Amino acid sequence: MKIAKDNKELNNISDLAKELSCSTQTLTTTVESLIEDLEELGIQTLSIKIENKLFVAKFSNEFSLDRLIHLYLKKSFEYQVILDCFFNTTKSTSQYAKDYYLSQASTYRKINSVKTILAQFNLELQQASKIQIIGEEKMIRYFFYSFFWETRTSVNWPFPYSKEFIKKLRQLLYPENYLENNTLINENKLDLWFAITLMRVKENELIGALPEIERMLQKNPSYLKNKKEITKLCLEINSELTIQQIDEEVYFYYVVMMYNIYYVEYDDKMLPLLEAINENNEVFKVASVQFIESLNHFLSKPLKKDQYNILLANLISIHMYAFLFEGLLSPFEEPLKTKRFDRIYPSFYKLVKITYQNCIEFDSFSKYYYNKEFLFPSYMLTLFVSIDVKNYTIPISVYLYSSHSKILETILKKELSKMTQYHLFFTDEETKETDLIVSDTFNIPYKLSENRMLIWDPIPSDTDWKNLRDKLSEIKKEKEFLFLD
Repeated sequence: MKIAKDNKELNNISDLAKELSCSTQTLTTTVESLIEDLEELGIQTLSIKIENKLFVAKFSNEFSLDRLIHLYLKKSFEYQVILDCFFNTTKSTSQYAKDYYLSQASTYRKINSVKTILAQFNLELQQASKIQIIGEEKMIRYFFYSFFWETRTSVNWPFPYSKEFIKKLRQLLYPENYLENNTLINENKLDLWFAITLMRVKENELIGALPEIERMLQKNPSYLKNKKEITKLCLEINSELTIQQIDEEVYFYYVVMMYNIYYVEYDDKMLPLLEAINENNEVFKVASVQFIESLNHFLSKPLKKDQYNILLANLISIHMYAFLFEGLLSPFEEPLKTKRFDRIYPSFYKLVKITYQNCIEFDSFSKYYYNKEFLFPSYMLTLFVSIDVKNYTIPISVYLYSSHSKILETILKKELSKMTQYHLFFTDEETKETDLIVSDTFNIPYKLSENRMLIWDPIPSDTDWKNLRDKLSEIKKEKEFLFLD
């Protein structure tokens, strides 16, 4: 259904079967089953059929592929087993076979498919007295976070800890008024991470020591000020926790918070974090500094101090997260397609790509940051948030000339300045370094090459503006790619 929705031209049964690596007979049988399922699930926003060896799908505006996936998931054996593992309500394999009207052989095949998913997180499914997931605790939490993020609907909150309780704990770790003013926060992901972590702590499934991480939190003034209250809340969850275990859990909360917070403006309240970064020589700090050093080689000017600090803080969170979860990308989550960045921001995409390639050559941290699919979208988004990229790319020198009025020149300059996707620099005279001359007449007192000129009306038309954008895009691409080469 996803292929059909995303690519309506791919509707030939043979072509679809090739895309899905199956036979045409298997595809036909699957479509017939899907037609029955849609009727059983009460989905009226989609109709499908096979007609003249073509797959025909009609989607209404209200159709939601996510809703369809959720409905399927909730009926699946694998989904229920994973859910039961999380809530500690698993059954025997024979009971699962009865509940789903399966033979023992079919039940074991489905359990093996759960094992295949878990193996991608370096986890195992144990079938002793009860079915349970075993492995490193941090990876179990990452697995459950990934699972719930992709399968839980926004209206369904299946956890015993309220979002209000979670927010109270978060506020003790970070001053909320600072976060609201200077950062972008993914509240939904943070709530989910905390809910899963609190559930694990309640079951006495603890994270253990994270010595590489703890020094990052020890400079946090909110943590130091509110440590007693944080301890009290943690003991409400599990009264048997020791002070050391509470600290270890709080370090984990902090990493999760950092990854879901993007700094967008510098503020003096960032100083404790920057001090913690400066005093830390773990691999995630070294990788972050090296990334910025590599990036600086390809910027038109060095980063200003504030923007350097913002970028460093954001990179630290990315690299800490990748380090903690071993550079793995959740198979549940469809990553942002880097090629879409390639199409929209080709020179910037190449800038980040070269920076990453240079950075990853360092053996001291390359083994942690080899997974481009895991890191690259975060790098792209982080740089857009952290720095005004336009001001660090090669400027385009523009000379604007009007034979009618200097006032008109001034007004047009103001309008051109609004084209923030280009780093435009206006000159008072034409020189050999001028990239583009925009004029309302050919009769100008300069000897110019035609490929550097754009002639438009005294009051530019829509076509004039389109021609200008095309010309600027051409110059931008040419200049920046030449610089990056």
